[in-house]
Amino acid sequence: MSEQSKSEQQQQPLQSKLPSKTELRKKFKAYRKAMPAEQRTEWDREIILRLLSSPEYYRTNTVLTYVSAADEIGTREFIRAALANGKRVACPKCLSSSGFMNFYYINSLLDLKPGLFGVDEPDTTVCKPLVEADYSGSICIVPGLAFDITGHRLGHGKGYYDKFLINYTGISLGLCYNSCVKLKFPRDEWDVPVDIIITEKYERKNS
Repeated sequence: MSEQSKSEQQQQPLQSKLPSKTELRKKFKAYRKAMPAEQRTEWDREIILRLLSSPEYYRTNTVLTYVSAADEIGTREFIRAALANGKRVACPKCLSSSGFMNFYYINSLLDLKPGLFGVDEPDTTVCKPLVEADYSGSICIVPGLAFDITGHRLGHGKGYYDKFLINYTGISLGLCYNSCVKLKFPRDEWDVPVDIIITEKYERKNS
């Protein structure tokens, strides 16, 4: 073997890198799609029960939460429970395709209608907008295809939650299957980690 070939071989480990976010999104979307429906239902139920039992949920009066799409951990039962518990519940509305959103209070799931991406959003003709003063003492439930152990999320790539969380002063909680929590994901400078990850197996605060 030539000296050049030896040198190239020695350098190969240094050239290894994390998969791109695009590759990872494809992987985790396929994983969720292939998951048996019964398993997803059971894990979703366990995650929501753990969320409802968390001290962060118990202490707050105001809950900001996504309305789940087909490939996300289900939140509709959580929304019903939070409203029944007397919490103020606010859900996001995408303002445009530029990555910005606002939250609006809802009184029931009937206050939702299909929005920008076909996902149910608050009907702004009947729902009151959240203001920054309402962030104090609130919690925000954040979706993600996957998370790493430091709370950085792999979302759908549109940046809505990263833009929102930059100025959010409450506690953010990411919902995720335990099998979708990994050691490390590639990050961009604008990525904002969640404070807590909740899976079907545990709740963990991120330092």
